Amino acid sequence: MLAYEAQVRTTLPQKKADATWAQVRTALWRYTLPAWGLPLPQGQRLTQEEYEQGLDFLKQLPLERLKDAFEAQEGLFEQLDVAGNSRRNYRWALKSFIQWCQQQSWFETEVKVEVEANVQPSASRKRQRKPSANEVRLTTRQARQPYRLPETERSEALQQELEKFSQFLTEPRPNNPDLQGVKPQTAKQYLNQVLRILGWLHAHQKVPLQEISLRRFVEVSFDSVEREQNDLRSQANAEGIVEVVQAYLQWLRTPEREKLDERSEAIQSPYTDIKVVNTWIVVAQFFYHQSRTSEGKEVEKAKAVISALEEVRRGVTPSLKVHQPVSDPSKTQLEWYEFLDLVEKLRGQCVSRFHQGTQSKQSGTTLGPQRSLTAISQSYQRFLLGAFLAYIPPQRSQVLRHLVISYTLPPKQPFKFQESFDWESILYQDQDMWWISILNGSKNGSKYRELSQLGFVPNLGYPEGRCFYQYLEEWLLHYVYKDSRGKTVEVPGLRSCFKPHHSYLFTMKNGKPYEDSLAFSMLLRHPAYRLTEKAISFEVVRRTYSKYLEDDGKYLKDKEKYLRHKESKESSGLKSSAPLWESECKPITRAVDSLESQKEDKYNAEDWRKAGEVAQAFLDGRMEGCADDG
Repeated sequence: MLAYEAQVRTTLPQKKADATWAQVRTALWRYTLPAWGLPLPQGQRLTQEEYEQGLDFLKQLPLERLKDAFEAQEGLFEQLDVAGNSRRNYRWALKSFIQWCQQQSWFETEVKVEVEANVQPSASRKRQRKPSANEVRLTTRQARQPYRLPETERSEALQQELEKFSQFLTEPRPNNPDLQGVKPQTAKQYLNQVLRILGWLHAHQKVPLQEISLRRFVEVSFDSVEREQNDLRSQANAEGIVEVVQAYLQWLRTPEREKLDERSEAIQSPYTDIKVVNTWIVVAQFFYHQSRTSEGKEVEKAKAVISALEEVRRGVTPSLKVHQPVSDPSKTQLEWYEFLDLVEKLRGQCVSRFHQGTQSKQSGTTLGPQRSLTAISQSYQRFLLGAFLAYIPPQRSQVLRHLVISYTLPPKQPFKFQESFDWESILYQDQDMWWISILNGSKNGSKYRELSQLGFVPNLGYPEGRCFYQYLEEWLLHYVYKDSRGKTVEVPGLRSCFKPHHSYLFTMKNGKPYEDSLAFSMLLRHPAYRLTEKAISFEVVRRTYSKYLEDDGKYLKDKEKYLRHKESKESSGLKSSAPLWESECKPITRAVDSLESQKEDKYNAEDWRKAGEVAQAFLDGRMEGCADDG
């Protein structure tokens, strides 16, 4: 053991050698040798007597026992409930010591082989990976095997059709407000639906590959003689297309395997029906658009199909209101105060160093290693997204994903923007307050987009004396911290660490904007699942807030119950009897009064006041609990 210490101290710089040797001693004296009979050290640090006792114990220990060292260490980890990051450090220290032993001439060959096998990660000490939010099954129904038409089975003519269809979906048509282009992500969803339907036509309707075409969406038969003789009239053709649509929907309703469970048979969400019918209508519109310059028969045929499919859609729409989801609500739903608590947990991660538990008998916590700037930046971004959903009335994902930072001051009166603007909302600062302008008109085909809502961003106060604007401005404007060497580092806002090439508030780590709504939702979904084990989404948050507003009278009662439960589970420092009251929210009130004095027609002051006041009241309850504990 003394020879290994000498090796460490002669090959490493002094500071690193001291740290490495301390880890080796702890790995052996505290987390390995006690499994074989050495008394467990009593204090946080090894005494000289305990160290010498351990050396004597090692001298008497047969070398063969080292082959069981990792298993012995893992058992003590579990017994002493050692933190995960500490386990990694001490596994590495033990592994380094054993590898050094293997290189020594006195180490027996037969033991060496066995130990080398044990140096590899064994099943007993593999970390159990927690499932991610992406792996959460919200329903007991089995997913179908992929059935979309693969690229290898698409003819050149079909591929050209798909490319034209994709272009049709996204190209702007200023002179035709009824056929406005969609965004690339929506076009991708339509294409996926089209490929599934084509795959079903080939695999289950036995349509030959050479006959697979988008024309199958608007024409029942490809028989050239029938087409020339016009035996299929437009109305009869439309009725045939509706039959094909109904056959596809019925196939979707039928489970692949019988009696998978009590809920899997004959279940189909009307939302799926709507998606399928909408896709069919869009393809029919594509053919209508393509054939307007050709002979009139094709135009009439497409118009008849569109009309028939719209009738099918009208028949499905009423079922949307009464549909009961088959997903497990316990995996997604939460109360509003639980979401506010989640936002606080996200704020708690906006630090340069995490607290981690110690392994001494006195327990306690210590500061972990310095986090990288990008890690800190991502924590800030997650918190800000949660805060913008909690402190103002929760907006649609698209509004926050396209929230642009503006360093010029827009007017506070209704104003119009040309259609060329690709953003839906603006975040800007006016004197000492931050504001959001939310635009509409992006979905109704209008030439202009008008200001729909204008609201202030409330500057909520936190128990330790900080406020929300500090976090927002540290993300956007200026952030200071000390690195691992104690050197002060200043950056022009944590957002700049990702080197964004756009003006949106939220950014991907590679500097690109969030073009995919699914990827943007994961910015909240992943940390929320890690902290609450709930796979939440923007829609869940919006429904939760809406439900809270409907049940406003129960808020204080429910929150007090929640805080008592939280205190009993986590010993969070909040007293179960902490009084809760409605916050005066003076900064919020002043901002609202200022807006009301300007008589903004597009601003609902009560809605914005409510969200901020509820969030501040929740924080005030936490403050009161902390003050009582003090």
